[in-house]
Amino acid sequence: MNAPNNNPRNENMPNNDWLSTTHSLSLYDISGAPGIAADMSHVATAGEVNGYISEKLGNALQGTKIVVIAAGVPRKPNIARVDLFNTNARIIRDLAQAIGEDAPEAHILITSDPVNSTVSIVTEVLKKASKFNPAKLSAEEEKRIQAALPELKKNIEKGVNFLGA
Repeated sequence: MNAPNNNPRNENMPNNDWLSTTHSLSLYDISGAPGIAADMSHVATAGEVNGYISEKLGNALQGTKIVVIAAGVPRKPNIARVDLFNTNARIIRDLAQAIGEDAPEAHILITSDPVNSTVSIVTEVLKKASKFNPAKLSAEEEKRIQAALPELKKNIEKGVNFLGA
């Protein structure tokens, strides 16, 4: 049950304890983050929401404890996979460089596909900058695998044939 709403900004919105305990939430995108931040500012919370665009990435990262990377351009029919990967790799590389400079102590969660490649890019960029800490780098795919392991182990113990032969 939500606590009574004491925020005069929007009486109809429940209190969001996850942001109330956070000092601020910074959103970064090449274009839309300020608008999303403005929309989120109406949520009943003590936390501050800020949106940053393009050249303000350093500002968005200042003092950040957690960085979630969900970046990249979507695939379009006329774009080859290798071209899409190269474009997204540059985006991930640039974000990793900025994290190394402006938020070297932040925990990093990567959801950008292909996760195995984007994690490797971030790892190498941070190693080159002497800012790599494997305990602070995570990938969503790893979490899915960890969640599936108990069921997989049970099936292996039962002798389930995964190859269908």
